[in-house]
Amino acid sequence: MDKVALEMPHAVGHARPLRWLVAAPFSVPPTGRFTAASGERFQSLMSRLGPRATVEIPDGLGAGQTRRITLALGRPRDFRLTEVVKRIDVLARLCELADGVERSGATEPVLRKLEALVGKGALLDATKRVIDGEPAPDPVASPPPVAASPPSSPTPEQEGTTVDAIFGKADLAPTSGGGDVAAAAKSGLDAFVGAMRSGGKGDAKPATKSEDKALAKQVARLIRRAVDATALDVMASPAIATLESSWRGLRMVVSEAPGADDLALDMLDSDGNELVSRLRHRLDLPPMDRPDAVFVALSIASPEILRALAELGEERSVPIIVEVPDTATGARLGDDELPPVPETWAQLRELSATTWLFAASNAVVLANEEVGETHRVVFGSPVWGLAAMLSASVNQTGGPGQVFGRAGALVSPASYALDGSAQGQTIATQRLATVDQQRALAERGVLVLGSERGSDRLRLAAAPTVHAGGRHDLQLPGRILAGRAARFAKSIRDELPPHATDQEVAARITEASTNFLPRSPRGAVALTVRTDEDGKLGVEASIGAALAGTSFEFSSDL
Repeated sequence: MDKVALEMPHAVGHARPLRWLVAAPFSVPPTGRFTAASGERFQSLMSRLGPRATVEIPDGLGAGQTRRITLALGRPRDFRLTEVVKRIDVLARLCELADGVERSGATEPVLRKLEALVGKGALLDATKRVIDGEPAPDPVASPPPVAASPPSSPTPEQEGTTVDAIFGKADLAPTSGGGDVAAAAKSGLDAFVGAMRSGGKGDAKPATKSEDKALAKQVARLIRRAVDATALDVMASPAIATLESSWRGLRMVVSEAPGADDLALDMLDSDGNELVSRLRHRLDLPPMDRPDAVFVALSIASPEILRALAELGEERSVPIIVEVPDTATGARLGDDELPPVPETWAQLRELSATTWLFAASNAVVLANEEVGETHRVVFGSPVWGLAAMLSASVNQTGGPGQVFGRAGALVSPASYALDGSAQGQTIATQRLATVDQQRALAERGVLVLGSERGSDRLRLAAAPTVHAGGRHDLQLPGRILAGRAARFAKSIRDELPPHATDQEVAARITEASTNFLPRSPRGAVALTVRTDEDGKLGVEASIGAALAGTSFEFSSDL
């Protein structure tokens, strides 16, 4: 090995894996902690970061306005409702009580035990009325909880603390389109309300054993539904909903990623408050130690923060993908005619730095859970879906380019019925985004995550940059590789020994083209040296469609 090669230990000696950095709130409050996730079991990551939160929810069990609950989460499955119930002591004990009542058929001790567990209040009153054979009130349903981007905190006035609120939350699958939720909930509860009413005091005959069993079953069902309603409130609280979306989203990406030799994955535990400074710290590393793409699974509407992210990406040759709300872009799905482009968005798109910024829209379905009579859907940032699709492409091809059309379609963790019914057409995103809609909104600089109608597959028709440069701008896979090429060239330039001749530089660059990525088709990447009229060296990169989705050329001074 010659002297020049010995003095360039890592830039061209072997191919560095692609590297993603995902930024999201992985704890409450976020710590700003950086964690290398590659090669570690998912459960170990959760145990190491120890996500937990203490939340206050409307008290649908006792007589208080609110109930304070702490939930610690150590495994991916801990976000399931059944596991949440097990991890909250009062809910677990209520379930045990319901099971015991149903097994024994005896309702005599239940009121005393309920009062000992939750005190006087909504659940005790409702149970007493069922046992006494009094009619239960018709439930007035509140909208069912749906976890997406961190929801606003429910108030006691919104949720109620009566048995009405218990029934309203525990029965109904999430709906969309502003349907009559209360009517749907009422129709689903008619049988249960009727059954409770049928045991009225007008019947003076002694209860038979079968009637005792039926009454015990009603009481057990009432308690379980109160437990489910409380668990739903916990999961819908902003802190827990944020944790669930982040950890489920991360698992989606990890599930599609290849081994660490091809793709490394890092985590940044952050909210939007100190996001830019925290990312800057990670992007100030040597060129080939930086991530190839940053995925910000946070909804950022501030033009100032978006501009700062774009400028940071441009400075460090790293594309940044961030969720941007429709209110900031004026790009709403489902509108017959798009509203005018907000002036702040139009001004942002004129900045050349926004060629390194990508604005994602349309939440991905991360879970669709049915437990007994309880049904909930969990949405997460579209950034998770994009990161997972790019990871799957790296797994399959060695590069990020296979994300478009049918070839790049990806099975989502879940889907849901768009109209809220069990028979409705399912999609894997919060809203239906056709190919034409995706392409139309791409003209506004918005990357819309789409899905196939009637399936659980995500599908992408376009991945535009925010910049208003039209077809001259690279789409996301190409920008990832262009950034890598720029940083690769800079790394070689920075490591060249002072005595290296132009011929040795050219030889090193040519050799380096075979180590651009760990796994890529022969000839997919070509790096050559050029000399301009002033005698300055530069590097030209040609990257094929097999890696980038579409072929492109890139040049950089050396």
